[in-house]
Amino acid sequence: MRTGRSVTKRFWILSRSLREIIYVPMDLEKLDKVEVGEMFYVKNEFVSTFQTPEYIYCKKLVKNLDGQRPMATEAAYVYYYGTLITGTKFDGSFTGYSAIDQAIPNPPKNEPTDFDWTVMFTINSSSLASGWRTFLQYMRVGERWMVYVPWGSAYGTDGSGSIPGYSVLAFDVIMTEVVQ
Repeated sequence: MRTGRSVTKRFWILSRSLREIIYVPMDLEKLDKVEVGEMFYVKNEFVSTFQTPEYIYCKKLVKNLDGQRPMATEAAYVYYYGTLITGTKFDGSFTGYSAIDQAIPNPPKNEPTDFDWTVMFTINSSSLASGWRTFLQYMRVGERWMVYVPWGSAYGTDGSGSIPGYSVLAFDVIMTEVVQ
């Protein structure tokens, strides 16, 4: 990679709506990570999945239409398993599915054990990535989702800890309880 000056290249990427393809200039130093993230969305055909306003894509593995949804002022207890789109685990409270698990059985087989634990997330907490604040408000107690959070709604250009900047993150999330 070149250093000292910004080098740009024009290439095709999908628009935010994933319905049309547009040309955009990109910094070559960012190209690899951004392009890999965009191509992950294309390869997995997220056009047909549930989509939040922040373009967070969710596959509902277990639905519960009667479950309670958390409000922005409440907190939710969840089991979660977080991976990069390469399948590398970076965090979690149980052994769930990763971004590279393509054939997830219905119903899912990887279930929390007695040795796993739930984690409480306060929905409107400023320390919570914006993608989490968004999708948790759409989930219901008893549901299990595979959630794919784009880098802009995750840890952005800088990353966090073992998560590099521009990373699309994948989470296997089970919501167990909502508290005030």
